[in-house]
Amino acid sequence: MLELKEVSVTYDPHTRFKKEALVDVNLQIGENERVAIVGRIGSGKSTLIEVLNGLLIPTKGEVIIDEFNITKEKIKRREIVKKISVVFQHPEMQFFAETVFEEVAYGARNIGIGEDKIKDAVVKALFDVGLDDSYLQKSPFELSGGEKRRVAIASIIVMNPKYLILDEPTSNLDFSGKSSIISYLKERISKDRTLIFVTHDMDEAFLLSKRVIAINEGRIFFDGATSQFFNNTELVESIGLELPFLVKVKKYLSRCFPDCEDFEDFDSIVQYLLRKRSVYNG
Repeated sequence: MLELKEVSVTYDPHTRFKKEALVDVNLQIGENERVAIVGRIGSGKSTLIEVLNGLLIPTKGEVIIDEFNITKEKIKRREIVKKISVVFQHPEMQFFAETVFEEVAYGARNIGIGEDKIKDAVVKALFDVGLDDSYLQKSPFELSGGEKRRVAIASIIVMNPKYLILDEPTSNLDFSGKSSIISYLKERISKDRTLIFVTHDMDEAFLLSKRVIAINEGRIFFDGATSQFFNNTELVESIGLELPFLVKVKKYLSRCFPDCEDFEDFDSIVQYLLRKRSVYNG
């Protein structure tokens, strides 16, 4: 379990530029969850993931990753990475290897996976993001935007972290690229691990998560089921966010069809409308 106890982060505390990025945050995230962390720019989302990942020690409070209390114990970075890793924004900008294999293998070597097991680990990581072994010797720099993002994610999941944080995982991708990332995150990558998505894209949050943590001015504003959050229009809009497109469609359809059901994706909307058409056409 990931746990934050009374965590606060203050930047430049003894100057006139003092800024409270997080204020008395209490939080627990368990195993095999899919959690979206949402909020406006400057709300504290980025600071929160740096604290969760052990990259930033809070001004006050405790950060616990399973058996490690990283605010009280000196834990080797390698041990933390085995527990929790982050795919930061635009990770493909940090590519350095000549081949996809070497790019992904770097993470495996970094945590001590033996050379005799590295190829299998790389192939599995690529499979989990929808890429086969024909990509192994390709240059990561010559792939499409969506493929680059998937290789970047593979370079992290090859280390098999128990908790995976993704910062804006579909940013700057076209519709096809976004759809692929969302599909593989839900169907393959989320198996046997906790996924934490940090996003300003409410469609992404709605499609990927089961739980939403909304941050506003450094405080947890909401923590609960995704459906509960997005069904409350006033709550969502009160912190400057928009409803997901799917929720807007459902609200519109519910005015037309009193028996309107919940939708988990675009396909379910199409299937619902097709069923309605068949009923009305006899």
